[in-house]
Amino acid sequence: MTKLQKLIQRFNITETDKIINLVGAVRIFQSATVMIDPIDYKVCDGCDCILFAGATFVCPKCSSYRFELDPYNIITKAIELSNKEPTILGLE
Repeated sequence: MTKLQKLIQRFNITETDKIINLVGAVRIFQSATVMIDPIDYKVCDGCDCILFAGATFVCPKCSSYRFELDPYNIITKAIELSNKEPTILGLE
């Protein structure tokens, strides 16, 4: 049994908890990446998702064509999304 498996067993960590913790860590990393160079990103005015600035003219999530390009607002949205509680669709 590995150390990770022993910790999971000791603290009764479920598979769902592991997934939520991983999703939270990924969000923080992605947020830091956006904050380092916000000029490379844009925020969709329709659904508030963050997209790479050169990727598309239409949001793939909501089909909006309006984007926020102000670096301050992009950083603010990145912080807001990184602090948001991770949710997994389909788990209730």
